[in-house]
Amino acid sequence: RSSLYHHFSDFHDLLGAAEVVRFTHFVDISIDMLAKALEATNPAELRERLVEVTRKTQNPAIQNIRSRRVQVLAEAYKSERFRTMLGIEQERLTDSLADIVRELQARNWVRQSLDPRAVAILIQAYTIGRAVDDVTPNHVDPDAWMAVIDLVMDSVLLDSAKS
Repeated sequence: RSSLYHHFSDFHDLLGAAEVVRFTHFVDISIDMLAKALEATNPAELRERLVEVTRKTQNPAIQNIRSRRVQVLAEAYKSERFRTMLGIEQERLTDSLADIVRELQARNWVRQSLDPRAVAILIQAYTIGRAVDDVTPNHVDPDAWMAVIDLVMDSVLLDSAKS
């Protein structure tokens, strides 16, 4: 027990660290899926891959993952120590997404005028938006939700990536 508390200040700290590890697992899955989209050889293939990633991450069947993410983010408001631990992983996700956007801008497939970090936050925000719908009794039609996300994605991509 003493060796455990050598690494963690208390039991709550230990549980927080475990939540961050779990959060990290889902962050890594998201980063990997989007990084695979970078394997596209042309803008049209990129769009197809991004649509596929969006369909996977917005699927109603994985609402438990979205719910857990929202719960973990909410916990960060209750504890400064937990917010610090979680913030490191959240920053890594945002930075990774922004790096992907920068890479796509370098290929001239994403609008240069957009801030990569702002795009990264928006990508994460629409997943949280889906979590909002997960708890309502009258869910938005999944195809209607995807149509809105596709429209947002198409406004970020250059015309060459939409064809």
